[in-house]
Amino acid sequence: MASLVRLTALRNAKKYFQAPLVLSRAMSGVPHEGGPPTTTLGGPFKVPVGTGHATQEEISNWVKKELESGWQSKGYDYNDEKLDNEWHRLWMFCLVSIPVIFVTFYCYLPNRTMRDWAIREAYLVLAEREAAGVEPISRDLVDPEKILAALPSDEEFKAAGVVINI
Repeated sequence: MASLVRLTALRNAKKYFQAPLVLSRAMSGVPHEGGPPTTTLGGPFKVPVGTGHATQEEISNWVKKELESGWQSKGYDYNDEKLDNEWHRLWMFCLVSIPVIFVTFYCYLPNRTMRDWAIREAYLVLAEREAAGVEPISRDLVDPEKILAALPSDEEFKAAGVVINI
């Protein structure tokens, strides 16, 4: 199995060792015309062939010619159609299907922090206490002396610039 992986890697390595194609376009006018480049057309369209739109027949002929030319590479392998399609399917599976599966699993994971359970339980306890006619939270749940011991004194409030109007 490992030899198959290495063979595939060698087969794909040739595209990394090919001389890079450098495409550039000079921004000067056509030498034999002697004029500056145009701002609206430029390049090979400096002297357009015609001003009218293509007819339906011309479009149909162009489409037929493109369809007859056969396979167009998806960019994975420019020489082998089968390998190009296989790499395309693999990448689309990895980039589309696998993330969809992981997101679906993540969305349906159980609530590990139990936050939903705690809120639901609190509502049930409140409903029970209201039905029994008891106050929702007892005043003696926390000792009032502990709360008063943690509060700042009136002098500390005045020193901090806090004014309490009762």
